[in-house]
Amino acid sequence: MAKADEYRLNKEIAGYFADYRIDAINYASLEGFMNRLIEKQLTAATISNYMGLISKTLKYAVSVTPRPSGMSVLE
Repeated sequence: MAKADEYRLNKEIAGYFADYRIDAINYASLEGFMNRLIEKQLTAATISNYMGLISKTLKYAVSVTPRPSGMSVLE
């Protein structure tokens, strides 16, 4: 993982979502995080990098989270 991604994940993303359970992260919470980045006047490219990192992190979390047999990811 690149140093910039480590910083983004450890400081900004983990800091913002520290009080969230992973299954409670939804559109509204992601929108709130994005608005925070906009308020910091980050570029669209930087915001896109943050959102991509969040997406990768959540996909990984889903892939390693055990589910009861017969339960799909979307349930």
